[in-house]
Amino acid sequence: MSQGLLSEVGTVLPCVDIERSKHFHRDVLGLEVEETPEMPGNVVVRVGETSKLFLYQRDAPNKADHTQATCLTDGTQGRPGSEQAPSRRQPHEHQRSA
Repeated sequence: MSQGLLSEVGTVLPCVDIERSKHFHRDVLGLEVEETPEMPGNVVVRVGETSKLFLYQRDAPNKADHTQATCLTDGTQGRPGSEQAPSRRQPHEHQRSA
């Protein structure tokens, strides 16, 4: 399958609480979270080989009423706090925070 001109895909997500978001992506989901020196207070979350989430601090919640990103797991590591791995790909949706 051809990738065309694209080599990476990224999603930009506003966060009311950037520290909570960093904790969730790093400590709960086990993803690599990188600080962005060129944009202090913002972070990049690496998802898989070529996908990224760009998280930035925002005072007000996002007004989007739709799913902003969906991430699929391969099911090999199981759910946090669970002894059993899921049997199929499990979506994790980033939705509007209240």
